[in-house]
Amino acid sequence: MWAFANSNLLETVEVPGGLTTIADKAFKGNVSLTNINLSGVTEIGTEAFSGCTGLTEVNLNSLQTIGESAFAGCSGIMGIMELPKLKKLSFLAFLDCTGITSVILSGTEVISDLAFYRCSNLEKATFSNNLDSIGRKAFCGTKLQTLTFPASLSYIGGGAFYNVPLESVTFTKSKKSLTIANPKGDIMFREWSDTYYDTYDSSGAFERTKLKEVVMPEGLVEIGDRAFEECVNMVSVTLPSTLKRIGVMEKDFSGSYTDGAFNRTKIKSITLPESLEMIGAGTFGD
Repeated sequence: MWAFANSNLLETVEVPGGLTTIADKAFKGNVSLTNINLSGVTEIGTEAFSGCTGLTEVNLNSLQTIGESAFAGCSGIMGIMELPKLKKLSFLAFLDCTGITSVILSGTEVISDLAFYRCSNLEKATFSNNLDSIGRKAFCGTKLQTLTFPASLSYIGGGAFYNVPLESVTFTKSKKSLTIANPKGDIMFREWSDTYYDTYDSSGAFERTKLKEVVMPEGLVEIGDRAFEECVNMVSVTLPSTLKRIGVMEKDFSGSYTDGAFNRTKIKSITLPESLEMIGAGTFGD
């Protein structure tokens, strides 16, 4: 049973101090719900508040576990979102939360695919010093302009920052082997409105951003196809002595060869490290 799902009357919920878990779809579709105190809640299930478009403020300071699409479509949540104890941000967790302007992920180690997809007013993200991975299209559709990545980061998925107006990124020297991944095909998901949508992951991690200069960190071993494609303002990139591969010599999920990692940029000169073992098709094309 979905305890209070799809109610059009429920506006305010007083949560008892001992409540720590909210189950799957418990309040899904409650468009009239505006206020609920979640300060003591440690676990929120899949789609628990999905489609609660009237919800304006949530306190997630105690949250440790969050289900897929937990707050998808909660466009009324405004301002800064703090998640100090949450280790893993699940698939589609904050899809279409268009009121969020800043996220502070001080405890997060894993950001899953599409976690902040289409959060169109998100301008700032602060990452944990223990962040390990950023999933596919995790921040696609946001307004992030500057980012600092921690030394703990080991993976950035295809399309993670696709078409985001990033102007500056800072990589800390990696403690691990870092991969900026290749596109890996379709991502199928259900919208919070229960329609189905197919988003293609054919884009590179930083494709179509506004980056001008990038200094890659020591520890980076692979730059995937399309990683910086159509970064038309990019004039300079510094590659580390650990880099082994740029792009791939294989066809993508559609059966075509993908475009190069630095295709359609303004880079005129680059120094390739002695560690480099492979340069993929069209890496510096056009």
